[in-house]
Amino acid sequence: MLEAGLTLDRSLQILVDLTSEEHLVRVLTDLQERVRGGATFSSALEAQDRQFPRLYINMVRAGEASGARTGAGSGGTGTDRQRSRLSRNCTPQSATARSRSGGVDCAVEII
Repeated sequence: MLEAGLTLDRSLQILVDLTSEEHLVRVLTDLQERVRGGATFSSALEAQDRQFPRLYINMVRAGEASGARTGAGSGGTGTDRQRSRLSRNCTPQSATARSRSGGVDCAVEII
């Protein structure tokens, strides 16, 4: 979504609107509120009680430090193999249909 020119805030709102899974809505809403409040995306991810792998958070943090749009999802940062695996397994439909942590991981990768 970021690569398409949407803001992080708008991307998170779209995902909130698309999902009916209560846990995923809570996590996405909290991410959105933290980012709106001035937190970096990586610190907002980190605040989610271990919902996101440390590697993913650090990839986002590296992207933020380098000026990349998302770190993990927009090229440059992270391994091609990991991005490829996430891309194959994460679609808007699967993000809302997965188990607790899998759905969160996919939802954020879609951003």
